[in-house]
Amino acid sequence: MALPGSWVSEFLVRSRTVPLDVHCQNASLTVSDRKALRQTLSELQRIRNLSLPPLFSNSLDESSFINSILSQPAPLLEEFVAREMYNASDNLLISGNLFGSCAPKLRKLELQDCKIPVKFPMFASLTTFKLKYPLSAHDLDSRLPSLEFLVRTLDSLPLLQNLVLRNAYYHSLTTHDFDLVARLPNLRDLEVDDHFDWYEPLLVRLNYPATTRQKFAILDVHRGGNEEALRGILPILTRVGRLIAKRMPPGRCLELREVSMTTHVAVWERAGIVSHPPLEPPNRNGNLLALCAIWSALPLTRLESLHVLDQIAERTVWMYFGKQKLLKNIRIVQPEFITEVCFLEALRRGIPDKDFGLLTHAMYDKPTRLLFQSFENLILDGWLSHKVAFTHSTTAWLGACLRGRRKRRLALRHLSFLDVDVAWDTYFERELDSIIPVVQRVQWVEDSPHNEDLADHTGLTREEGTTESQEDDGSNDSDEGRRSLGL
Repeated sequence: MALPGSWVSEFLVRSRTVPLDVHCQNASLTVSDRKALRQTLSELQRIRNLSLPPLFSNSLDESSFINSILSQPAPLLEEFVAREMYNASDNLLISGNLFGSCAPKLRKLELQDCKIPVKFPMFASLTTFKLKYPLSAHDLDSRLPSLEFLVRTLDSLPLLQNLVLRNAYYHSLTTHDFDLVARLPNLRDLEVDDHFDWYEPLLVRLNYPATTRQKFAILDVHRGGNEEALRGILPILTRVGRLIAKRMPPGRCLELREVSMTTHVAVWERAGIVSHPPLEPPNRNGNLLALCAIWSALPLTRLESLHVLDQIAERTVWMYFGKQKLLKNIRIVQPEFITEVCFLEALRRGIPDKDFGLLTHAMYDKPTRLLFQSFENLILDGWLSHKVAFTHSTTAWLGACLRGRRKRRLALRHLSFLDVDVAWDTYFERELDSIIPVVQRVQWVEDSPHNEDLADHTGLTREEGTTESQEDDGSNDSDEGRRSLGL
């Protein structure tokens, strides 16, 4: 209702019995606004969507008025959003008799930082339920419901399709001793934000389909600020990972992306395409800090495509991906030096020094089993060709890896460099020429600051007829390679 408070009375009269959508977004209500809100709420029987602003108040009169209004039946109400409905005197602003327990069309209910009474009505018609509290809320905060109350509430919502819980129950081990499990057979989307040590008590009491899309933000993983403290919580994280994995379909596409200074991981049941993950929402979404400890629990044995849009400097992560037997597509976007090096170390692993040809600190005297056994397509978006030890670049290192892997019959099929800043390294094109003979198809797109509409697209393709000896010595005359415009 985008109306000044002084116009509300006239609007209510003229609109007669027309259903109302009421959205109050202004947190600082004036006296006139509060009067208009009272008048509007008096029409609760014809309100279809109701979104209330923060109503923190020290006024007992106002608390009682809102309580009495929201205790009336709401026969047309389909969506209700309430924020910060409590007061300093601890008098409830959400009634235990909300809408007189009569809101037959209510489908969406969102409560943000509201104190919920113990005798809260259960609206069995709900398909969306969001319960959010600030992460700063203290344990045993009087606003937060107990875990048993939360589970009983969810178990009474058989039609629920979308569930969002953020710090949604007070954390006390003494309140977890009950056997009830909430059965949510129609749940499509589940989003949970909570501290790492309170995930397990909640997840073991939720029963939902494996097809449910899951999004988790596991908080406080580095509590204590040292490795010893992190090792102490690994058993908890592992158990959480197994609970999450038990409700996940096998993932075929994985994306790592930076979100608010934290790496988030998204998993899809479909592989997508080489250059982009599937368009639909992921089956699982969450932050990497905790997932690094529980990789082995996630069902990624069918992983085919990996998209890295963040700086992954953990060698163990790349080694883990290298062991995935079906992984064939990798896309890395805007990598920094440490990400390039960690990826190349995993790609080079198992290639002896005599075949590698470049000096690095990762030495191998004898050939061992290579990682990335099914690797076919590589896209490097924003590859900067960093210098390594002031002797060669990461592009030259990549070429040495690809030559060594081709000798072991694991040749790369398609390599793409996108948004290449050639000015960064004047030797890039020469190093690229050394890669062409060992990859079936090489493409690169040069960043062109002088032409924003059309960058310089140059495609490089090695013909299939090139012999093994010609590829090994790096020759690239007109019969073995060609340049063409466009991708």
